[in-house]
Amino acid sequence: MVAVVAGLAIALSWSVASAARPHVSRPSLRVVRTIRLTHAGGASVFAEAPNGAVYYSAGGTVYVVNGDAAPVRATALGTPVNALAANNTDFFLQTGLTVYEYSRKTDAYAGHDWTLPSPHKPITSAGLLAVGGTVWSWTDWATDQSGFEYATVSEITTSSTRVRVISKGNAYPADMAAGASGLYFQVVRSNGANGYIVRVSPNGSARRHSDVNIAAPSALADGRLDLLSIHSNDRTYLDSFSASTLAVLGSKRVSGNDHGIAGTTAGLIVLNQPCATLICKNATVSILDPRTGGVSGTVRVAGAFGLLPGPVPAAITLAGTKLYLARLGG
Repeated sequence: MVAVVAGLAIALSWSVASAARPHVSRPSLRVVRTIRLTHAGGASVFAEAPNGAVYYSAGGTVYVVNGDAAPVRATALGTPVNALAANNTDFFLQTGLTVYEYSRKTDAYAGHDWTLPSPHKPITSAGLLAVGGTVWSWTDWATDQSGFEYATVSEITTSSTRVRVISKGNAYPADMAAGASGLYFQVVRSNGANGYIVRVSPNGSARRHSDVNIAAPSALADGRLDLLSIHSNDRTYLDSFSASTLAVLGSKRVSGNDHGIAGTTAGLIVLNQPCATLICKNATVSILDPRTGGVSGTVRVAGAFGLLPGPVPAAITLAGTKLYLARLGG
């Protein structure tokens, strides 16, 4: 799941450093279809289901885009939606500290909801990641007054009323990925210094790896956990780890204009924004090779500012006040 619009105030790590990188011969990406979503404004969050359907919110209304069809309304709560996720059978939406389950087949409330714990109320941002019968959650309460705050991470088991706190008030918000092997997130040490990469499996077992280059966008692809990290030299690297053991697999310098990665059936894709502004007309999406740091299959996706992790490569774009879903393919 990607939370990409909050009154068009998007928190991204920007860097002016860049690196030349080789291009390798692979099939090119292309924009298969561009689908109009909504006018920008309010708060919008996005999630891609395992079959490529995309759920998104506009205020308190949730819409779904199936294939290349126009969006249709899935449900409306009347209160802002903080987070969305979807598995094969259901979609999940969060408003405040409550997560609701809805049937993807009928769009009807499935009769299950869960209340999330939080050390602070109200929350200001959140995320959900659904994998089978597990929904992972993060909640955060950062404001202009409080500044940056660490998130609380929880696990929901959909077959029960269970909500288990995984990490309380020490996780980097949004920098998370989830798959069949569990949830991957990044935490600060108790002394306030970076930090650890943590993997928690659905059965509750945990593994961690000490790392100073965290607070980084992350993705799962081809048995790896990849982090798009800014190192102490202010340059950007793709740091790769084994998804099963968190052993270091390598680190390759990439462009300082790379601001997002996602694991897809096309491999690891990367969003490059070579502009001084968030909405960049020259934004591109490429396939990123973790062995070399090189890219291939580059396609220009004007106004792209977020990628959707999931089976079908996709980007969220903005043109004026209009939001679009750009579906990508080979």
